Amino acid sequence: MNSNPVYAALRRALWLALAVGPVACGAVVSPSDGGRPDGDGGTMCFDPSTGRNLRLGESNGERCPCFCSDTGLVCASCPPSGCSTPDGRMIAVGQTVTAPDGCNSCVCQPDGSLACTEIACPDGGPPDADVPDATSCRPMIRVTVRTCETQVTYPCGIPGGPVRSGDPRCAMLCTGAGNPGITPGYCTGGPGPNTVTCGVCGVGRFTDGLDATSCERDDVDTFAGWLARGAHVEGIAAMAFDRLADELAGFGAPASLVDGARMSATHEREHCSAMTELARRWGKEPSRARSVAALPSRTLEEIVVENAGEGCVRETLGAVVMAFQAQHAADPAVREALAKIAREEQAHSAWSWALDAWARSAVGPQTLAAMDAARDEVLCELRHTMATFEPNVELSREAGMPSARAVSAMIAELEGSLWRRAN
Repeated sequence: MNSNPVYAALRRALWLALAVGPVACGAVVSPSDGGRPDGDGGTMCFDPSTGRNLRLGESNGERCPCFCSDTGLVCASCPPSGCSTPDGRMIAVGQTVTAPDGCNSCVCQPDGSLACTEIACPDGGPPDADVPDATSCRPMIRVTVRTCETQVTYPCGIPGGPVRSGDPRCAMLCTGAGNPGITPGYCTGGPGPNTVTCGVCGVGRFTDGLDATSCERDDVDTFAGWLARGAHVEGIAAMAFDRLADELAGFGAPASLVDGARMSATHEREHCSAMTELARRWGKEPSRARSVAALPSRTLEEIVVENAGEGCVRETLGAVVMAFQAQHAADPAVREALAKIAREEQAHSAWSWALDAWARSAVGPQTLAAMDAARDEVLCELRHTMATFEPNVELSREAGMPSARAVSAMIAELEGSLWRRAN
């Protein structure tokens, strides 16, 4: 087993996420079976539900899975699917009911809770429309290409009140200003009091000068759309690593870093091909990664500052997310493809940290401060996006997408073991 501290941190983050990942199915149950040696110096646990042994960190792949931890088998219990309404009825996930105030509406969430709009009710009964017209406030759009996010500002206030995690109004609020084709994976309140931030990308490796906006045009609340978006993002990462290899060679970086960047670019092209094949199998044609214009030359300082955020944070978290999905995706072919991608993304993460370590001995204090600030900026972004995004039922089942709580566990572990220690 690889003893590199980056790999160790990734494994711990995955184990912690697997422990809390089934939260949408119910509370995590205390370990029921002490882990024991597997004969190869590792640990294994017996899973009575399937009658087989699981190796350390392995899940049984169920919707509410058991997984093998170093303290034993950890399982989760599933509550009845659907939501209980105020009048005592059960409704299905996605079904809408009228709120107790008579003028708002509530949508049943995958975790069994009701997410309700918060429109001020007029005197004399409910309004003519359940949801106000999202275009009535003349919303304004600002696209942030680098992070694949869109900010929509409603000058006269957000229709329906403040935005909460997993808010069912995301699609309405993010498309209300005429946003061309975006189906957001999440929306969060801010940065201003009347602004909603919408986004679909999250993890991966991006670089300035590449077109990351087309991933916003994929229907990412469907599995096919998620696959197509993944193919596009992997294509962007391949171009980013090609650029890094050429640049680092020009700056006299160690051959191991240059060769590692070229190998990573090859991996990313293979990942793009694999995700493209899966997307087509599910009826979706991915958009092709491309440059917005000729990529400008960069200083070494610019390169290592970008790597601090894109490699040491975004790609590092992405490696753990992909490993989680490889254990939970429903289709065996998808699990196999994601498992290979996850293993290689872990190597890319380790490469990013190796570049970071080399850079810290080669640049001045001003660049070091900029590297720390870039890492903190991307970490803050992911806390407000990935760690608040609750995937729908299709993405949870077919893509194995982790819950917001599972991603929060990943971030907390990586922050304690890697990101804060690097300061």
